[in-house]
Amino acid sequence: MAIELLGDGGHVEFSEALIGDRGVFTIEFWIKPMWPPVSAAPNPERNAIYMEGSDGLQRNRIFISADNIDNPDDEMGATTITSWPGDVAPTVFTGPLTEGVWQHVAYVRDGGSLRIYVDGLLAAEGSAVSYTGAAPAGYRLGLVVNSISGDEWGRFVIDDVRVSSTARYAADFQPPVVHTMDASTLSLWRLDETAGALTGDETGNHTDGVLSASVVRVVADR
Repeated sequence: MAIELLGDGGHVEFSEALIGDRGVFTIEFWIKPMWPPVSAAPNPERNAIYMEGSDGLQRNRIFISADNIDNPDDEMGATTITSWPGDVAPTVFTGPLTEGVWQHVAYVRDGGSLRIYVDGLLAAEGSAVSYTGAAPAGYRLGLVVNSISGDEWGRFVIDDVRVSSTARYAADFQPPVVHTMDASTLSLWRLDETAGALTGDETGNHTDGVLSASVVRVVADR
């Protein structure tokens, strides 16, 4: 099974207690992007994948932008790492993710740097906003909260999410078809449940992910 986000604000969320104020971690998953996002979305030109933080306290985020911002119905454009509040320039992956095709994405935070790997190849890298004071209040897949310019919603199918306590990748790699557990694994969500508001953590660390009401469970056709 897998989870489909319909571009209506549906998302998967896990607590800041999972990563806390770690300056080093990896989030990786299999994703099948869909395009365009729902036209009623506050920011229909952006397909939000990942957000770290809360409204007003965003740290880093990933989104897919439209090839033509003036016409969000156009094909998918670049994948962008954005740091907030904007004191670090975003880094753009010039080759867009492929619509309707399963791809492995790994988001690696390694102290002051960020890296994104797509299908095991380095796709983008940039600087990370340093943690100061409290850690970000939550982490989300499929939703970026922004009260200033409008929320960004995600439209994609996602499967097999692993969170690690290390910068797992520093060079190109062969993506694992199925993520396994090791000493660095903080959480591993198969997203195989057929019902309920939680997705169970296989590690035994009890860091279950919370699913919003509008997500849809589908067969993982990869």
